[in-house]
Amino acid sequence: MAMIELRDIHKTYGTGEVETHVLRGVSMTIGSGEFVALMGASGSGKSTLMNLLGCLDQPTSGEYWLDGEEVGRLSSDRRATLRSRKIGFVFQSFHLLPRTTALDNVLMPVAYAIDADAAERRRRAVALLERVGLGEKMMHEPAKLSGGQQQRVAVARALVNEPRLLLADEPTGALDSRASAALLAMLGELHAREHLSIVIVTHDDSVARHAQRIVRLRDGSVVEDAEAAATAGAGR
Repeated sequence: MAMIELRDIHKTYGTGEVETHVLRGVSMTIGSGEFVALMGASGSGKSTLMNLLGCLDQPTSGEYWLDGEEVGRLSSDRRATLRSRKIGFVFQSFHLLPRTTALDNVLMPVAYAIDADAAERRRRAVALLERVGLGEKMMHEPAKLSGGQQQRVAVARALVNEPRLLLADEPTGALDSRASAALLAMLGELHAREHLSIVIVTHDDSVARHAQRIVRLRDGSVVEDAEAAATAGAGR
């Protein structure tokens, strides 16, 4: 089953003579449990596309199906519910609350959940921090953690709702090479063990090759969609 299906997606900002066409007829399918890297130069439309995939924005025209539901037909409240239950987000800048422990940062997305008790939410948050190697640092505030550790907190936070889709926007951009390698290894393990669908935005070919597929955008259109191994071979 497809986790994501985009059908002739267009996104235009402005009206009349000042219209800006950011996405131009994007169509693609991402299967359940697939790991895809989204690449493109600045202005190619990849950030806009990521916002659409995350139900943070809507297309001007075309259809976006997420896990069997057409997002464009949903109310804003229903889109918010879909986003909170099925999508986890990891950002380049972490977005952690500075005066809050790692554990409470992970708990933030479920702080007001009504479908799970507090003890169960805490148990899952603790288990996630242990899984990402921060079991002994869960009571530390972000300032006491390295950049790589902060990003691992962000990954644990993205997974606390048990999403089916993980969206990562330049997640290694603020990390050194060692922390980047550790994060990518962790994403690969999550993908393999939990059959999690992952879409990662990156400008780095070496990062993209950790995915199964690489989709490249140029001027709002898909110009390449190939297996990562084939793309790597073509570059040699």
